[in-house]
Amino acid sequence: MCEHRRVRRVVGGIVILAAIGGAVAWLVAGLAGMEVRIGSTRTPLPGARTMTLDAGKHVVFYEAPAASGAAADLQVPAVRVELAAPGGRPLPLAGYSGSFTVDGTDGRSGIAIHTARVPRAGSYVLRTAGGGLHPREAVVLGRPIGARVVRAFAGAALVAVVGVVVGLLLVFLPRRRPKEPAGIAGLT
Repeated sequence: MCEHRRVRRVVGGIVILAAIGGAVAWLVAGLAGMEVRIGSTRTPLPGARTMTLDAGKHVVFYEAPAASGAAADLQVPAVRVELAAPGGRPLPLAGYSGSFTVDGTDGRSGIAIHTARVPRAGSYVLRTAGGGLHPREAVVLGRPIGARVVRAFAGAALVAVVGVVVGLLLVFLPRRRPKEPAGIAGLT
């Protein structure tokens, strides 16, 4: 095997390994620090809190210490939630259609119960009523994570596919031989 081919195989292998490592790093960076709940929005049941929110979709969580430590075991009592700009009408809340639970390192677990679309960044009042099933229960807003998870996986897949394809091309494509310069026929 010629030296040039050996070098291309080594470089191709390094590119493939770098692509896989880069994809894993992309995924870890995309998913790391993905704290869903916004602690500054935690509002006791019953209670009210004024907060500053960014425009966009927010998830409304019922939160309490779960006896087993897992949100899946948390029972959600009847809870009424209202989110409005100060002096404004309440924003429409949609029921949460999935089963999104979070277990925090603070001993609290949460279950998504509603979603709200905040039309513009600014000050909002979160009012809560009901509850009474658990001690230290609260309502807390959180950020949706679906789009971030999709971006993290899609980016990692793109890095891996492009890197592996480039690496395989380096390993398996034959070396192009330079064309001989056109000369005058019969001259040596």
